[in-house]
Amino acid sequence: MSKVAILFPGQGSQFINMGADFKQFESYNQVQSKLFELMPETEKALAGKLDINQTCYAQPLLFANQAGILDVIKGLYQVEDYSVAGFSLGEYSAYYASDVYDLDTGLKVIQTRSQVMDSVSSTYSTKIVLGLTKDKLTTVVSELNSELTNKVIISNYNLEKQLLINFEQDDYTVVIERLKNAGAKRILDLAVSGPFHTNIYAEAANQFQQYIGEQPLSAPSQQLYLNLTGRKYNNEDLAVVMHDQMISGVQWKTEIESMIEDGVETFIELGSKSVVSNMVKKINRKVNIITIENVTDLDKLEDVWNKK
Repeated sequence: MSKVAILFPGQGSQFINMGADFKQFESYNQVQSKLFELMPETEKALAGKLDINQTCYAQPLLFANQAGILDVIKGLYQVEDYSVAGFSLGEYSAYYASDVYDLDTGLKVIQTRSQVMDSVSSTYSTKIVLGLTKDKLTTVVSELNSELTNKVIISNYNLEKQLLINFEQDDYTVVIERLKNAGAKRILDLAVSGPFHTNIYAEAANQFQQYIGEQPLSAPSQQLYLNLTGRKYNNEDLAVVMHDQMISGVQWKTEIESMIEDGVETFIELGSKSVVSNMVKKINRKVNIITIENVTDLDKLEDVWNKK
């Protein structure tokens, strides 16, 4: 069992000109060029000329940045025998890292996913709730759903007391008041453009599954862990997994705990911000965590893999 895991963050970690210092590597530039050729508007979004937070730009840009950094690392180090996982959108970088699809297919997959999700219109607001356990928040949401016309939805289970909740803007005052009365310590905004991982995206998920079913997907070459189950891939139909992941809560806490139970001792986050690294620290402070956000971070990998 691998003792090293590569992690990828999800949507919300994007920012203008992210990954700029990796442009000194041809392998990184090749990934970017393929994206810009496929989706020219993403180059404008990366430069700040379009809204980089819009789903149809954020998702492909994050995927290309993460795939590009991975390709740089594989060109410098003898990268082998690792586990892999990604948070939400980051799971699609994990598919690439475990050879479920090649780069060209991955870019087209992300293009389709980002576009069908961006087409969903919603007035739901997404908040991070700190200080309530899963059971406590579930009780509060159940009570709210018995009173409100619009449904309140829990979407992600990040940490024991860090969960994501989604609700209609019209219900803002009553939901926030009820969360605070239940003991929520903080309620924070999340920089996403919709209530991801909820049934609001059911039709988009159906369209996406139909597309995925026509793509060449392979069984993972590395140990892949899934948001949907929080467990290691076990011969599930990946087209079904990708469909269900779009409308189901991310089981991140369970996923990280599963990797640790399976022997992972070192977690390496590749991306634009150390988002998932911070969550891993809160789940288990005994594991080794390395973040690769900039070129200067690459030297940290010398303790993990040999240079080529």
